[in-house]
This record gives sequence, structure tokens and C-alpha cells, in this order.
Amino acid sequence: MEEPHQIIAYKSYIEMASIHQMGIYREHKDKLDEETASGHSILVFGYGEKAKMPIPMTNDEMAAIPSVVVLTPDNFDEHVLDETKEVLVEFYEPCIRSLILPLSAMQTYEEVASTFKLGGDMMVANLDAQQHKDLAKKYDVSAFPTLKFFPKGNKDYNGGRDLDDFVNFINEKCGTCRDTKGQLTDKVASIVEALEKLVKEFVTAGSDEKKFKTVYNQMKEEVEKLKGSASRL
Repeated sequence: MEEPHQIIAYKSYIEMASIHQMGIYREHKDKLDEETASGHSILVFGYGEKAKMPIPMTNDEMAAIPSVVVLTPDNFDEHVLDETKEVLVEFYEPCIRSLILPLSAMQTYEEVASTFKLGGDMMVANLDAQQHKDLAKKYDVSAFPTLKFFPKGNKDYNGGRDLDDFVNFINEKCGTCRDTKGQLTDKVASIVEALEKLVKEFVTAGSDEKKFKTVYNQMKEEVEKLKGSASRL
């Protein structure tokens, strides 16, 4: 069996026996599962029954995924009230936003959305409050643009409006560790490095019960630091 490969995102998979090379999916496009998915996935090669081969997205396909999710009355509850997602929502009126916000501010919001669009449990969205006044009123939004953060509860966003401000806020609230380019931060690397050292000590502890317990407790402390994106390494 070949070694697993790390891919960024996948759009579907073939489930069949004796999958052992990427090119084979081109011959079986009619068997592709309709389900789509995103996030970090392990590409597994296998020879047994029901071996699965995810089909990776191309760069163009990933770029085509909307960064900012456009909310309407039809999809608002589905996205914003989803208990598995953290959602940052901009309530805006087009005419007001174009007057008081520079183009760079709108581009920054797009960049924030791009940073987290493949994260799985984080969503950046907006709602045209001029067109959907009832939803804005429901959430006590009367000044525009207004940013609201929806974790499992409901909390307003009162931070800055630079890319760093948004990303730091989302990392804090979601337990993620992303930089402004969507990559995992150095904080994650340092935690993983610490764990690697502890694993070596754990293995060499042998029958030394005292050392075993000490290393075990240290490992527990480091693992607890792994939240959100870091925990999926």
C-alpha cells in the first residue's frame, strides 16, 4: 500500500476496489459521489473493498468557492444558527457602505473570508439589510455597516477593521491558529515540537513510574493547547 498523501480539499471520491493511482478516476467519472466536502483530508490508497480515493480540487475550483457567504432569509438560519459553525456577519446597506467605507475595507473583509473559507467550522458572511430589513431588525441592527459574531451564543464585534484585527479576533473566538494568509501559525509549530520531544521522553521512560507520570502530565497539558485548526494536525 502506498503512503497516504495530504491534500488541501476534495470535492468527491470514488468508492471501489483496487484503487492504487490518481489517474484511475478519469475512467470512472460516472461513479463519483455527489457529496462535496472541504478542509484537510488524508488521501488513502487501498486495495480492499470500498477503498476510497478523494478527488482533489484544482486551484481554479478552490478559487471559485465564494469567500463571503451571501445571506438571505432562505439560508440565514441554516448558516448562522448552525451549532457547528462560528459565523462573522456583516449587516450592510449598499448605498451607505459605498459612501462611508473605502474600497480597501471591503477588500479586507474578502481577504478575511478567503483566509477561513476552507476551515470547515468558520464562516464569514454578509447580509444586505436594505433588502432584508426584517432580519436586521430581528438582530437589533440599525446602524450600518454592523458586524456581529455568532458563536453558539450571540456576541457583537467591537474590534478593529484591519485584516490582522479580524483574523486575531476569529482565532481567539474559534480556537484557530491561522495567519492572514490562511496558514497555521508558529504557535502550532512550537506546540507540535514540544509534543515530539515529550513523546521521545515518554518512550524512554520505560518502567520509571515517576518519570512516566511526569511526562504523561506534561503531554496532557500540551495536548490541551491544541484547539481548532491545531487539533486537526
